[in-house]
Amino acid sequence: MDYDYNNLVSVVIPAFNAEKTIGRCLESVFSQDYFNIEIIVINDGSSDATELICKKYLLKDKRMKLFSQANSGVSVARNKGMEFAGGGYLVFVDSDDWIEKDYIGTLLQYREDSVLVLTGRKKEEATGIILTECYSDEEVSEVKEQWFWKLYRKNFANSPCGKLYDMKVIKRYQLRFPDELDLGEDLIFNLSYYVHMNKCVIINHPLYAYSYSGTSLSHKIRENKKEIKFYLYQQIKNYCEKYGEMKEEDFLAYYFMYYNTFLFDAEQERKNKSFSRNVRNKKYREIIESREMRNIITDIKEYKKNLSFLKKTDIFMIENRLFLLYRISHWSSIKGKKFYNFLFSRR
Repeated sequence: MDYDYNNLVSVVIPAFNAEKTIGRCLESVFSQDYFNIEIIVINDGSSDATELICKKYLLKDKRMKLFSQANSGVSVARNKGMEFAGGGYLVFVDSDDWIEKDYIGTLLQYREDSVLVLTGRKKEEATGIILTECYSDEEVSEVKEQWFWKLYRKNFANSPCGKLYDMKVIKRYQLRFPDELDLGEDLIFNLSYYVHMNKCVIINHPLYAYSYSGTSLSHKIRENKKEIKFYLYQQIKNYCEKYGEMKEEDFLAYYFMYYNTFLFDAEQERKNKSFSRNVRNKKYREIIESREMRNIITDIKEYKKNLSFLKKTDIFMIENRLFLLYRISHWSSIKGKKFYNFLFSRR
């Protein structure tokens, strides 16, 4: 493939306790057929052999730079990487991920001012099975209207990985990942970047590969999960209202997306056998009765005329704290569907 090599691309890799995966990650970056890149690894206070492995890779490729810091989290690591970045364009690669050899070159081929460029992905399951995730069946998709919402619905909006960033925009508007957040910091950064984009181009080839290793910077138990989720909920809502990203039915779908997420989290707390029944029920009620949940329900009720009878009934039971009745009704609904399917699947 013929490339214009005049554009230096900075590759920022935050790494924390990644001794099992950092080698694969770096090998994939070193192997890019677009060679005008600088590789910036931020060792975020790893306690394993990550730093030692990275030092060995420093001897293999002069384009690589290694910086170490006390463990400060993924946002600080990425921000540090951006400070050291000298390229005109930027990509992020997580230390437990890897990229195809034509990843960076392909992204650059579609670059334009004020255009977000991203690629499809591969997902490595814990079982070793690799799944493909693409926006559509087209070779390349160009989306001009409601593009953020469309990406968000297909889970392509949040992560900074798999995307090409213009450093002129990042420097001009002094964009940074919020280091006070430990969940959703990537989405907040992206929203601040998306404001300056007019459309997006999606290359529907799985050129970026990610995996759930359980040791990445993103995996962490959070005590303030409910509050952070609601903050993200508000940020997306405000963005979509301001920039006309959603239609009326989209807002309702979005509200229910978070409503169901809160219900799911509450149910997970109720089923957590590591706590006593009283503690589990308390944690369940703390989520269901929270200010955040009430605010989401208030948003949903703005579209009351569009709600089905069952959804209205659900909300009535939650609002009036009829939790046992709510759980019984859902248990009956699930069992009824299973029994129906059992009867009619045998015909």
